[in-house]
Amino acid sequence: MDKFKEVINTFNGKIWETVVAERDGVELPEQLGFIFIGTCPRKKSNVDFYKSQTYGVKLQNQNWESDQYIAKIFYTNYETKYRFKHNDLWGFTGVRDFKRNVGKTYPKEWKKYVMVDNLVRVSKIFRKQRFKQYKQDLTQQLLPEYDEFNLEQPWPDLP
Repeated sequence: MDKFKEVINTFNGKIWETVVAERDGVELPEQLGFIFIGTCPRKKSNVDFYKSQTYGVKLQNQNWESDQYIAKIFYTNYETKYRFKHNDLWGFTGVRDFKRNVGKTYPKEWKKYVMVDNLVRVSKIFRKQRFKQYKQDLTQQLLPEYDEFNLEQPWPDLP
């Protein structure tokens, strides 16, 4: 049983380390969803509870290092390849080590993460990213050796 827990903890650790390191996050195995870190505008009230308790006055956390933006850990299974039953009942809660690592690295690398607007659905971001990848793959497939600066080469045959 202890060996099984160790394998699961190691695998999950590798997943959240990759989520923190990569801009686009991670697609979970078996099309269970996506996890990524997003940059969001600060809400109106972002109370710093420790300082507020120390000074006896309600103080706001200003986020000076990240230019007033905050990090959020997003999990979505809306845009997976295969839909599965009751996907809206699935949830995600990050473990303490994951949240702490995000808290440490975000102020230093906050510009690297995806900007998520409060009024835009996360699925739209994934759709847009997949469409960009599709266009890039299609261009590479149709025009593999085409050189736009060589005027003497024939036009490629399109399928």
